[in-house]
Amino acid sequence: MNRRLFFKTFVAMFGLSFATLLIFSYFFNRQQERMIIQVMEAQARTVAQSIALLGSDAMVTNDQGVILENNLNILKKSPNIRYIVIDPRRGDTIVSTPNGWRIEPLLPRFKAMEKPHSLYAIFKSFLSGGEEVFHYVYPLDFNGFEWGWLHLGFSTEQIKTMRHLIYRQGLMIAGFILLMTLLGSYIFSRWLTIPIIQLNNAAKSAASGKLDIMVQTRRKDEIGELVESFNRMIQNLRDNQTQLRTANRMLEEKVQQRTRELEQLNTQLEEKVKKEVAKSREKDQMLIQQSRLASMGEMIGNIAHQWRQPLNALGLVLQNIQMAHEHGRLDEEYLRKATDKGMKLIDSMSHTIDDFRNFFKPNKSKERFDIAQSIDSALEMVESSFKNHDINVNLQLEPELCALGFPSEFSQVLLNILTNAKDALLERNVNPKEIWIHAFRQNTDIVVTIEDNGGGIDTSVVEKIFDPYFTTKEEGKGTGLGLYMSKMIIERSMNGTIVADNGSSGARFTTRIPAETKGCT
Repeated sequence: MNRRLFFKTFVAMFGLSFATLLIFSYFFNRQQERMIIQVMEAQARTVAQSIALLGSDAMVTNDQGVILENNLNILKKSPNIRYIVIDPRRGDTIVSTPNGWRIEPLLPRFKAMEKPHSLYAIFKSFLSGGEEVFHYVYPLDFNGFEWGWLHLGFSTEQIKTMRHLIYRQGLMIAGFILLMTLLGSYIFSRWLTIPIIQLNNAAKSAASGKLDIMVQTRRKDEIGELVESFNRMIQNLRDNQTQLRTANRMLEEKVQQRTRELEQLNTQLEEKVKKEVAKSREKDQMLIQQSRLASMGEMIGNIAHQWRQPLNALGLVLQNIQMAHEHGRLDEEYLRKATDKGMKLIDSMSHTIDDFRNFFKPNKSKERFDIAQSIDSALEMVESSFKNHDINVNLQLEPELCALGFPSEFSQVLLNILTNAKDALLERNVNPKEIWIHAFRQNTDIVVTIEDNGGGIDTSVVEKIFDPYFTTKEEGKGTGLGLYMSKMIIERSMNGTIVADNGSSGARFTTRIPAETKGCT
């Protein structure tokens, strides 16, 4: 037997066997990788279920302290966990790491993984200092209530260790198979030398794209059948190539048609979006106008309260002048004193008009202002009304609370909340009537809370009170725009937040805006 031909056949058979070994190794490694991931996923699911079970009560009641304590205990007991992220549907996102905890917005990449079913991924995360982690997402569902999501980051050291073990075992198995392949290739090559060489040459030509070759043979045994099958395969490849070209051409035409349809649909959508944006702007303008009219009504009512006492005093001055004239005591000195007293009352009423006009004058640009002054300004507007209804205001203000924004608009927000508190106290006939105002600095924010003892807000409507046109007052006594505009002012104009809940004895409104570090002047 020609040694050169035998050598070529032997190399071809060995190469085929070696390729089979590589494919087997590839799929074997893939299977082992899946098993490793399944093990990691099972561990992660167990930890996630433990966290959900331990913190279920705290999560439902939004007790962040207990949640943080549970997370930190788990991080101490499980050194392979790099971070724990609690992302509720409502509320702040809590990030816990071995170095501490913090509240920050959830990354878009994390947010995108929150699906109906738990997911996992392996990537480098900044929460672990750039270390590659096994990131696992688990939905927090309590008795059908979708509370939020749990994100866990595990060290990949266990995965790497298992991989190294699998690779070592795979190399040993591959070495044994390689030796068997050498022996089998040698034996099989001696049997198939000549016909296999012919088919090999033809296959190389076909692999290079030359489908016009056919293998000629007169053999009627299995080798001959193999040659005939090869020739039929070449013919089928030719037919398939022709069909593929036809299908590609048809597909290109369909793609072009779909592209034109999508461009037309995109144009229509842009027009619809423009129309909807225009409608939304018109609606906002109407809401703003209605809110201004409602504010004017409140202003006129407060002016009436502020003027009632000086008007009564002015009436007494006029009556005293008449009585002095009837009794013959109306001399020049008496008339001068009565005139001075009447002018002081008129000046006081004029000053009230100036105060209300400046209060409702909008600020054109942001400026540094003192929170305490804004609170005093709002209280001046309702001072007479509160005294008339025996409403006591308790102040607890930290000094030097400065913010950057629109002081008049901020005072309007406070006035809206105070007016609602007054209405609630009068409607429920609470005695004594108390309102507490507390202002303090918290980290980089200024927090102002206003709480009354009017019994609180019905839990069924707490989440709706900032909606436009929503009101719990009787028809004709409220527009439902005051709190909506207050939310717009705080969130859009002041970059802050405003929330409502129930305190120990009544409704509580908490306003949070960024603090100004440069002072109020």
